Amino acid sequence: MKQISNLRKIFSLSVLLILASLSFNSQADHITCAEVAHDDITNYVTNTTGCELGEDDQDFLNPLMVNTDDGMFGHTDWEFVTKYEGGQAGIFTLDEVVPVDILIMLVFKGPNANSGTAPDEFVGYTLAEGEDTFEWQTMFAKYNDKKDSWNYQGVSHISVYWVPDDGGVDPQCHTCTEIPEPQSLLILSAGLLGIFINRRKLFK
Repeated sequence: MKQISNLRKIFSLSVLLILASLSFNSQADHITCAEVAHDDITNYVTNTTGCELGEDDQDFLNPLMVNTDDGMFGHTDWEFVTKYEGGQAGIFTLDEVVPVDILIMLVFKGPNANSGTAPDEFVGYTLAEGEDTFEWQTMFAKYNDKKDSWNYQGVSHISVYWVPDDGGVDPQCHTCTEIPEPQSLLILSAGLLGIFINRRKLFK
């Protein structure tokens, strides 16, 4: 009976670990650019490796909105570098002051708050490693009820941020910290359970 009780405890612990992992992952994830109402805006900026919506419509610098909560792309140490004028579309080459071998993020700010555009948050893109030029088109649109269509709105401005202490980590890793998947926890729990059962058999 004691062995059964121990097995139940290990099983319960395994279930709790899996549920905790699922909960953590759901809280850490930002809204993806594929979930925007009018279109998947992931590829609206060239030479980028990631796209993520912010937590607000304003990308204030004091405090840095890109660093609030769990931060854009899992980083809370972004530093503001420079800003470009917006519009409907364009091609930009970063200033020489911006190195291309560290993690760089481009943040697009939409129209004013309560303008009814989608997305209504600012949008961040991580620039591909080694790239200093990008072509973009506005990703902000407003629905027209009468015409039953989306009208694209101009970008207010584009801000450039970097993580100076990133050490040249591949931008594709984003958070640069792996979170164990639920499947990994399940395998680990099963392994621990197997070890426990084998030890019980040895001491019988």
